[in-house]
Amino acid sequence: MSRRSALIVAWIGLLAGLGLAIYWQSFLIGIPFLLFALQRYLSGSHTIELERLSFGGGVALALASIATFVLYVFVITALHIRI
Repeated sequence: MSRRSALIVAWIGLLAGLGLAIYWQSFLIGIPFLLFALQRYLSGSHTIELERLSFGGGVALALASIATFVLYVFVITALHIRI
């Protein structure tokens, strides 16, 4: 993946996360995405070089990210149901 496509995907993910936070009216989701966006904006082109992951490492990282998101949504919805 090229650096430019990685930056585009990062900004799309940030905007999608902020959009979900606004849609769900959730500060718990919005605050981390605002901090990530601020960090991306302030760092500009000064980013660290990342090492390539193996295919297995990439799959494990993607699954862990998806599981974390699903758990996060589950907790948020469970809190809304109790309130």
